[in-house]
Amino acid sequence: MQDINNSRLSTEVKLEVELGTVCLELLDGEGQPTASAISTPGKPTLAEGYLVADAAGAAKYRITATEGENIE
Repeated sequence: MQDINNSRLSTEVKLEVELGTVCLELLDGEGQPTASAISTPGKPTLAEGYLVADAAGAAKYRITATEGENIE
């Protein structure tokens, strides 16, 4: 079995939102952003960076939304 702990995963994010503002951040193993994409209505965005996988193969990201409606 391959050890994937601390593996860097190259990532490309395309973000588009219909209402409000959304920010998506790709995080490294320490929880620090490696890239961020911020989108508002009519202004899609693209970001490239990396995520770091933990021993279970999970990677972390953070999403922040403001002024949105019907968010679940």
